[in-house]
Amino acid sequence: SEIVRQETQKERIQTLNHFIEIAERCRGLNNFNGCMEIISGLGDSSVHRLKCHWAELPAKSKAYYDDLKLTLSSEQNYKNFRACLKSVSGACIPYLGMYLTDLTFIEDGNNEKIGELYNFAKRIFVSN
Repeated sequence: SEIVRQETQKERIQTLNHFIEIAERCRGLNNFNGCMEIISGLGDSSVHRLKCHWAELPAKSKAYYDDLKLTLSSEQNYKNFRACLKSVSGACIPYLGMYLTDLTFIEDGNNEKIGELYNFAKRIFVSN
Protein backbone atom coordinates (compact mmCIF):
# COMPACT_ATOMS: atom_id res chain seq x y z
CA SER A 1 0.00 0.00 0.00
CA GLU A 2 1.19 3.49 -0.80
CA ILE A 3 0.36 4.67 2.72
CA VAL A 4 2.52 2.06 4.45
CA ARG A 5 5.42 2.77 2.07
CA GLN A 6 5.90 6.28 3.43
CA GLU A 7 8.95 6.79 5.64
CA THR A 8 7.55 8.99 8.41
CA GLN A 9 4.30 9.16 10.32
CA LYS A 10 3.66 12.67 8.99
CA GLU A 11 3.98 11.45 5.38
CA ARG A 12 1.66 8.49 6.08
CA ILE A 13 -0.96 10.83 7.56
CA GLN A 14 -0.68 13.16 4.55
CA THR A 15 -1.02 10.23 2.14
CA LEU A 16 -3.98 8.84 4.08
CA ASN A 17 -5.63 12.26 4.00
CA HIS A 18 -4.90 12.56 0.27
CA PHE A 19 -6.65 9.25 -0.51
CA ILE A 20 -9.69 10.29 1.51
CA GLU A 21 -9.84 13.56 -0.46
CA ILE A 22 -9.60 11.62 -3.74
CA ALA A 23 -12.48 9.38 -2.62
CA GLU A 24 -14.57 12.45 -1.76
CA ARG A 25 -13.85 13.95 -5.20
CA CYS A 26 -14.84 10.66 -6.82
CA ARG A 27 -18.11 10.90 -4.93
CA GLY A 28 -18.60 14.44 -6.20
CA LEU A 29 -18.16 13.13 -9.74
CA ASN A 30 -20.60 10.26 -9.01
CA ASN A 31 -17.80 7.73 -9.43
CA PHE A 32 -18.96 5.30 -6.77
CA ASN A 33 -16.82 2.45 -8.06
CA GLY A 34 -13.70 4.57 -7.50
CA CYS A 35 -14.96 5.50 -4.02
CA MET A 36 -15.46 1.86 -3.11
CA GLU A 37 -11.99 0.92 -4.35
CA ILE A 38 -10.37 3.60 -2.20
CA ILE A 39 -12.51 2.86 0.87
CA SER A 40 -11.73 -0.85 0.52
CA GLY A 41 -8.02 -0.10 0.29
CA LEU A 42 -8.17 2.08 3.39
CA GLY A 43 -9.92 -0.76 5.20
CA ASP A 44 -7.05 -3.14 4.48
CA SER A 45 -5.51 -4.49 7.69
CA SER A 46 -2.09 -2.92 7.02
CA VAL A 47 -3.68 0.54 6.88
CA HIS A 48 -6.58 0.09 9.30
CA ARG A 49 -4.26 -0.94 12.16
CA LEU A 50 -2.43 2.43 12.05
CA LYS A 51 -4.59 3.75 14.91
CA CYS A 52 -2.29 6.64 15.86
CA HIS A 53 -2.27 7.83 12.23
CA TRP A 54 -6.06 7.73 11.96
CA ALA A 55 -6.32 9.65 15.24
CA GLU A 56 -4.23 12.51 13.83
CA LEU A 57 -6.30 12.99 10.67
CA PRO A 58 -8.13 16.31 10.37
CA ALA A 59 -11.73 16.15 11.60
CA LYS A 60 -12.97 17.02 8.10
CA SER A 61 -11.23 13.96 6.61
CA LYS A 62 -12.54 11.68 9.35
CA ALA A 63 -16.07 12.94 8.66
CA TYR A 64 -15.65 12.34 4.89
CA TYR A 65 -14.33 8.84 5.51
CA ASP A 66 -17.10 7.91 7.95
CA ASP A 67 -19.77 9.27 5.60
CA LEU A 68 -18.36 7.35 2.62
CA LYS A 69 -18.15 4.14 4.65
CA LEU A 70 -21.76 4.56 5.73
CA THR A 71 -22.98 5.31 2.21
CA LEU A 72 -21.09 2.42 0.58
CA SER A 73 -21.74 -0.12 3.34
CA SER A 74 -22.89 -3.55 2.17
CA GLU A 75 -25.23 -3.83 5.17
CA GLN A 76 -28.87 -4.57 4.39
CA ASN A 77 -28.03 -5.36 0.77
CA TYR A 78 -26.44 -1.93 0.11
CA LYS A 79 -29.52 -0.09 1.36
CA ASN A 80 -27.76 3.27 1.83
CA PHE A 81 -25.97 3.04 -1.51
CA ARG A 82 -29.18 2.18 -3.37
CA ALA A 83 -30.88 5.22 -1.80
CA CYS A 84 -27.90 7.38 -2.79
CA LEU A 85 -28.07 6.13 -6.39
CA LYS A 86 -31.73 7.11 -6.61
CA SER A 87 -30.90 10.69 -5.65
CA VAL A 88 -28.00 11.09 -8.10
CA SER A 89 -28.59 13.51 -10.94
CA GLY A 90 -26.69 13.06 -14.15
CA ALA A 91 -24.35 10.28 -15.13
CA CYS A 92 -22.65 8.07 -12.58
CA ILE A 93 -20.33 5.10 -12.30
CA PRO A 94 -22.01 2.74 -9.83
CA TYR A 95 -20.25 0.15 -7.72
CA LEU A 96 -20.47 -2.90 -9.98
CA GLY A 97 -20.03 -5.40 -7.16
CA MET A 98 -23.54 -4.65 -5.93
CA TYR A 99 -25.04 -5.58 -9.30
CA LEU A 100 -22.92 -8.71 -9.59
CA THR A 101 -24.14 -9.79 -6.15
CA ASP A 102 -27.74 -9.21 -7.24
CA LEU A 103 -27.24 -11.27 -10.39
CA THR A 104 -25.63 -14.09 -8.42
CA PHE A 105 -28.56 -14.29 -6.00
CA ILE A 106 -31.07 -14.20 -8.86
CA GLU A 107 -29.20 -16.96 -10.70
CA ASP A 108 -28.73 -19.20 -7.66
CA GLY A 109 -32.10 -18.56 -6.05
CA ASN A 110 -34.38 -19.21 -9.03
CA ASN A 111 -34.82 -22.31 -11.16
CA GLU A 112 -34.24 -22.21 -14.92
CA LYS A 113 -37.45 -24.11 -15.51
CA ILE A 114 -40.67 -24.62 -13.63
CA GLY A 115 -41.76 -28.05 -14.71
CA GLU A 116 -41.46 -28.06 -18.50
CA LEU A 117 -41.72 -24.27 -18.85
CA TYR A 118 -38.93 -21.70 -18.76
CA ASN A 119 -38.97 -19.40 -15.74
CA PHE A 120 -39.66 -16.00 -17.32
CA ALA A 121 -39.95 -14.36 -13.88
CA LYS A 122 -36.23 -15.06 -13.45
CA ARG A 123 -35.48 -13.37 -16.77
CA ILE A 124 -37.52 -10.34 -15.69
CA PHE A 125 -35.50 -10.10 -12.46
CA VAL A 126 -32.26 -10.18 -14.45
CA SER A 127 -33.43 -7.53 -16.89
CA ASN A 128 -34.45 -5.16 -14.10
